[in-house]
Amino acid sequence: MSVVTLVSFDIDGTLEIGDPPGIISIAAVRAARRLGYVVGSCSDRPLAHQRRLWHRLELNPDFTVLKHRLAEVRAA
Repeated sequence: MSVVTLVSFDIDGTLEIGDPPGIISIAAVRAARRLGYVVGSCSDRPLAHQRRLWHRLELNPDFTVLKHRLAEVRAA
């Protein structure tokens, strides 16, 4: 079994494109993807909104999930 590292980004107050903006740049998100991390978002924002955000950034996340359901991503 290989080790997989999952990185879950909140949007508001975390990512530079959030409201309010956070300190994590989209370049850092892209770098995590290039390094092979499992990358996605975990937010209070609806899933459709999260998916549109990733689409606008031309990124294909491994997951989008509501905050109270993050444990389900880990289990999958």
